[in-house]
Amino acid sequence: ALAHALACEPKLLILDEPLAELDLLATHTVCEVLNQLPHTTIVIASPIEVPALLECQRFDLKKPAPSSTPSAH
Repeated sequence: ALAHALACEPKLLILDEPLAELDLLATHTVCEVLNQLPHTTIVIASPIEVPALLECQRFDLKKPAPSSTPSAH
């Protein structure tokens, strides 16, 4: 599915956990491919911080805002 999306040369690419279940080599390969898309804005949703993503040249980490729901005591 990722290869098909990349073939369309999108201006915006939204990826939901694109590195889930990938080994370290595959994770680095995906990051290298994403770095080669100079005209694409890439949004990645991931519940965990992935060290390989932090090495991407055009990566900006956005952490979720703290929950405004009061905790039950």
